[in-house]
Amino acid sequence: MSTRDQRVSHDAPSLPPPSQDLGVKTIEDLAKAGRLGPRAPFVRCVTAVLSPSLLRSPDVKQPPFSLFRKLREQSWLPACVTRCVNCVDDTVVDAAFLPRLDVHRRALRLQLCPNGVYRDYFLCERSLLFVPEWFAPPQADAWPQGLSQVGWPLEDDEPNPEPPNPEPTAPSIPDALARWLEETAPKYGRTIVFLCGTGNPRHASDFFAAAAAIVARMNKSYRDRDLPSKFRVIVDETKRTRAVFLTAHPEVLPVGIVDGEIEGAFHCEYADLDALLPECTAIVHGGGVGTVAAAVTHATPQLVCPSAFDQYDNGQRVARRGVGEVISAEKICEARRSKRVLKRVRDLLWRLSDPWETNPYRKQYVKLGRIDKAERVGKGLRFAAGEVVAMFDTMDPKPPPRLEFLS
Repeated sequence: MSTRDQRVSHDAPSLPPPSQDLGVKTIEDLAKAGRLGPRAPFVRCVTAVLSPSLLRSPDVKQPPFSLFRKLREQSWLPACVTRCVNCVDDTVVDAAFLPRLDVHRRALRLQLCPNGVYRDYFLCERSLLFVPEWFAPPQADAWPQGLSQVGWPLEDDEPNPEPPNPEPTAPSIPDALARWLEETAPKYGRTIVFLCGTGNPRHASDFFAAAAAIVARMNKSYRDRDLPSKFRVIVDETKRTRAVFLTAHPEVLPVGIVDGEIEGAFHCEYADLDALLPECTAIVHGGGVGTVAAAVTHATPQLVCPSAFDQYDNGQRVARRGVGEVISAEKICEARRSKRVLKRVRDLLWRLSDPWETNPYRKQYVKLGRIDKAERVGKGLRFAAGEVVAMFDTMDPKPPPRLEFLS
């Protein structure tokens, strides 16, 4: 390495990224400016877009970063209101980040960001959208150039033929949970999973307390015979509801669930959804794209309870496609105090967890499954890897034989 290369490589870290969230784009800038030494020509950066709401196309009704929390809960907002909300958000973000970004890019002798941080700096030149086309129909006029839609961020089930990678291990759940599911199966005909997200949001305690109250009410309903007549036909002594509470923070759960004192409730810190969902009749979650993808993969009806960011848009897309329902986390937490909300959520979960032959959500999954197979064979990570490899195949000059991939 030459003296100049040594000096440049030493100087590069002195230009800190303006934000950790913008770090990948910053690396792309350093590569364009030749500030990464002899490997700079071979550096390619790709943005992984996990939710279509981040692209802010016209079909996104709930802005993911809106400062107006109440507006994000509305699905009826006209396009003009959504654009105004995005403009306000852009103004706030630009005031916080644009001055430092301009200093950073001016030091690299690169073009500044005339259209603002979100439009000019949020995505790399190449991006991958990890949702299928039926979930987010392509918006050719609104989506940025260089964007490829690859499907859910899931791995293929088939083994990798190239050594040394072994055959994939089958997904599993903890032994204690597996025993509980097996022992209680004769007494319960419905199994619902409740999870509040890996971030343990502030409303987690209220969410799980409401979930416990809802399940208790569902089990009381078959005894009181106060269900609508269309439900009475399928409900009997063996069709009660049991619940699995997934959270790594047991302190947010109601007293008695962690200790196993409440009948029909089980707490588990972690379980592979690929192994758990086939045993379940419905899932209640916050609306993260990973959980949505897992539920879709196993045709599990879902009740989405969004509270932040892209969750609102994900929930509305689930409801529009007919594979689940959506109710805000704030509203479902009211089930502890409001009998009206409690009854509404109870009835939703009854419909979602109906048997296969009478469940409209599962029938819709069958239709979408055929669409998925018609669009492409395989899952998103395989196609994402193909897109990345194709980038290096078209390089000029060609990259060296050994190339490091950083994620």
